[in-house]
Amino acid sequence: MEFTDVMLDGRILAVSLGIGIVLGIFLDIYSLIRNATRPGPVGTWIGDLAFWILFAFITFSVYYWCYWGQIRAYNIAAHLLGLFIYKTLLSRRFIVLFIKIGRVILWPYRALQRFCLWPFLIIKKLKL
Repeated sequence: MEFTDVMLDGRILAVSLGIGIVLGIFLDIYSLIRNATRPGPVGTWIGDLAFWILFAFITFSVYYWCYWGQIRAYNIAAHLLGLFIYKTLLSRRFIVLFIKIGRVILWPYRALQRFCLWPFLIIKKLKL
């Protein structure tokens, strides 16, 4: 085995770890969106299926373009290790960050909604 082969395997390992970490990030984002929208059992099933198909397509595309489609057992193990590292060390921090970003993004919508619904709420209170 030559040094360049070891470097290539190291790079593949690093990419696989990175894919696992990115998987964890997108999984947290998807779960936050799913919990916020509460699509029901059928919507959850369809959303989960679409998420995993999309992520599998992205993962295999990365391997195809970068490493000629070579997928080995240590690639899958590195994905799982990257996901485990993300879930144990980073997930809580990222979830808090994503919630804060979501609040900032949704703030104008909620303010407009309160402004537009304000007269109707007053009328409703007056009728009671």
